[in-house]
Amino acid sequence: MNITVVSENELNITLSDEQQLDISLSQIEPSLSVEVCGLITSLFIDGRVIIQKVAGETIGSHKIVKLGDDSKVYYADCRNLSDIGRILGMTLNSANANGSVNILLFGKLQDSSFNFETSKPIYLGKNGAIVQDIDSESTFIQRLGRVLKNNEILIDLDEPIIL
Repeated sequence: MNITVVSENELNITLSDEQQLDISLSQIEPSLSVEVCGLITSLFIDGRVIIQKVAGETIGSHKIVKLGDDSKVYYADCRNLSDIGRILGMTLNSANANGSVNILLFGKLQDSSFNFETSKPIYLGKNGAIVQDIDSESTFIQRLGRVLKNNEILIDLDEPIIL
């Protein structure tokens, strides 16, 4: 999945070579629900892109998740090459297995529990963790976005780099 901000009022979401959504933010309400091959179940537009999926395991808030073969979400991990291309974004709530979890695919998030260094980007770590230093056990690097303030981040996934 690739999300491109075309302009302040337009998003382009490419799910695969054959599936593409073009969304004009000026033509929709602040909330929009869509489904494309079961991948996106809810899309809310308010300067952010958020989807809702079913957790395949107990998931904590502010963790990075991947889409499993069963269309449920699981913790992504920098040590698992098979996670490349499956990473969706950051959870906004915690959920038990088979519960609903909201996932930030793109956009800003501010939280008083964050304490990031503004001079470093954020990366995927082990077991869904957001880190600022690349783990020595990483098999790939997934840059998640950048730090805007020590308590505010922008989730904007880059292409992964295999080590």
